[in-house]
Amino acid sequence: MNMHGQDRDVARPWLAHYPAGVPAIVKPPQGSLPALFAATVANHTNRPFIDFYGSRITYGEAGALVDRAARGFRRLGVKSGTRVGLCLPNSPGGVLCYFAALAAGGTVVNFSPLAAERQISGQIEDSETDIIVTIDLQPVFRRVIGALGRSRLRRIIVCRMAEMLPFPRNIAFRLREHARIATLPDDERVVEFAALTAETGEGAAPVLQASPDVAIIQYTGGTTGTPKGVLLSHHNLLANVAQLCAWFTRAEPGAERFLAVLPFCHSFGMTAVLNFAVSLGGELVILPRFRPAEALRVIERRNITMLIGVPAIFQALADCPAIARADLSSLKVCVSGGDTLAEALAQRFTALSGVPLAEGYGLTECGPVVSCSNPLEGIARAGSCGLPLPGTDVAIMSSEAATAALPAGQIGEICVRGPQVMQGYWRRPAATRAALRDGWLHTGDLGRVDPDGYLFFVSREADVISVRGYKVYARTIEDAIREHPAVADVAVFAQPDATRGEVPKAYIVLRDGMTLDAAALRAFLADKLSPNEFPRIIEIRDRLLKSEFGKILKQDAASASDAGSPSAPRTERPGTEG
Repeated sequence: MNMHGQDRDVARPWLAHYPAGVPAIVKPPQGSLPALFAATVANHTNRPFIDFYGSRITYGEAGALVDRAARGFRRLGVKSGTRVGLCLPNSPGGVLCYFAALAAGGTVVNFSPLAAERQISGQIEDSETDIIVTIDLQPVFRRVIGALGRSRLRRIIVCRMAEMLPFPRNIAFRLREHARIATLPDDERVVEFAALTAETGEGAAPVLQASPDVAIIQYTGGTTGTPKGVLLSHHNLLANVAQLCAWFTRAEPGAERFLAVLPFCHSFGMTAVLNFAVSLGGELVILPRFRPAEALRVIERRNITMLIGVPAIFQALADCPAIARADLSSLKVCVSGGDTLAEALAQRFTALSGVPLAEGYGLTECGPVVSCSNPLEGIARAGSCGLPLPGTDVAIMSSEAATAALPAGQIGEICVRGPQVMQGYWRRPAATRAALRDGWLHTGDLGRVDPDGYLFFVSREADVISVRGYKVYARTIEDAIREHPAVADVAVFAQPDATRGEVPKAYIVLRDGMTLDAAALRAFLADKLSPNEFPRIIEIRDRLLKSEFGKILKQDAASASDAGSPSAPRTERPGTEG
């Protein structure tokens, strides 16, 4: 079965609407991610690669460090297929170890630095990770060191934050944050990055390729279930980057600066920021933590041209008072992905920044980008997450007949095939067989396409609510409620109901100083939702539980409400009884 081929008889109406210069299919570079990095080093040796609070590294300097780190990993026993974990915020050390571990023949396993110790230990065991790269900051280091001796983990590589900062910022950091800096144990199993990259007199290490089947084990977000390890090959990731390069034809090799605020530990940040920047010879201006006012200053002062983010980032930037004074004229491309983008937010950010905000659709299993709009060069359609990327097929399948594509306009399961589609799930053959069927990835997401092939995301399958047997989509309700000027955020869930089976329940966060009651919301939604769609229960909450990626953790939010956590509702009001 050829997962990456394209049948000649598949209708692809979207090709007629591609921006000028975008090909139907792209050919990704041969080899591996380290080979891509090495080629960029050769072509852009003196070009800035990383800017970390003013500490700058060129591609040539980074290439030398990656070579030394790759030899260091090999001295520690890394060979083809050895799992090397990365558990640290965006930083130069993380970027260098990413390419070095792959160049040594290893498979990278991304860990969230915000994960709990139990989650880190569980992922170590599930992925069979032997070595982890982390940072000397509490509590991240404490959570990682807790797994040493209690799991299969045998080595920890530690990047010191102060050593990545420029003078005199490094001195100020040591003085100001001394309580947050971890004391490293006298243990040969704990190795500093400086020792990993030490000169040993060895010859240059060849650029190796990890297992041809797996470059990255990328765990799904787990917002609606148990995370699974997605197996992404070098070919998957190189193909997705080549698709992005072909799609954004105004991106100039050697001329772009990316604001790197998306976590590299997530597939979106890894591909659409880190790998995309390297493929273009672009500069990464790294911020390990997102602060809206700081991000706006950096965009202006460093002349950022590429801003890739999630809706929560663009919302925070739009809400920041400093945006009224910020000069964002350097921006060329702004793309939102990772979660649904409200049309009102897209319009507002575009008006404030002067740059059209593109929207993409993707998932970890696709490396992750599947489709994207390109309002700078093509036609953006309101509510759509764009057209399938070159070489990608998207079909809407019926749940009753999983091999039958539905006509334009009908809602069904979004199915994808293309060179970026995963190899499968790590150690989960049944889940792999369920997801990869007849050459298609069955995403579990619901959507529709219009006659021109534009994709519209409707809902996660888990967010479908059955009211009296009728399907109601949580996102439809959320989008309508989000239009109210008093609403800052909203999440809609299914609530069991004795007579209707299920009814929608809305958790709403209000903007500061704003109020909203059920009667006012009912009047506002009267021409926007059907009686079955109107939320029967409305809870006004202080906040919604979210992942570090900005996604609402619906299961956790619901359980938090039941447990009376700090994010539990302040008030609860019934909706209409229509």
